[in-house]
Formats: sequence, structure tokens, C-alpha cells
Amino acid sequence: MSNAVPGRLDRGLIVLNYGPVKSKSPIVAAAVLIRQATMYRIDVFVAASFLLLVLLIVIGSAVEWYRLLVGRKRVELHESEFVPLAEVATS
Repeated sequence: MSNAVPGRLDRGLIVLNYGPVKSKSPIVAAAVLIRQATMYRIDVFVAASFLLLVLLIVIGSAVEWYRLLVGRKRVELHESEFVPLAEVATS
């Protein structure tokens, strides 16, 4: 029994030998497995959301660069005038 795989069926009971739960009770085992499955679903949802956001940013940037390189969009710079630091220090 000491080499039982977590979540393995052993003589009709789910054997849990990891974490704070060491139980042969099928009710406790089912509750732990359901909680783990829920956490995995939440992890997948969060990871997929971040992946989708990164993908949207990359696609938007690629479209803007394509428009600039092909010439469909004018290059407009939004920079302020250059102010030398020597003039600022003397005034």
C-alpha cells in the first residue's frame, strides 16, 4: 500500500497517499478528486485567458505594423520639441 498511486483504485477504494489527506474513504477521496478537478479547470481558464489576451496584443501589433509597412497608414510622430538641458538649467 505504501507505493499506491494517488487516485488509484485499490480493491474498490480510491487510495490517497499525498498531501494532508490519507484516507481510504470513498467519500473523502471523491471530495478531494472533485476539488482537484475544479482547481485544474480554474487553472486552465486563467491560462487560456492570458494566452488569449497575449494573442490579441500580438495580432493587433502585427496588423498595425503591416499597415505601416505597406503604406496604408501614415506614420505620425507624436513627440514634443527637443529642449536642451543647458537652456533649462540657465533659465
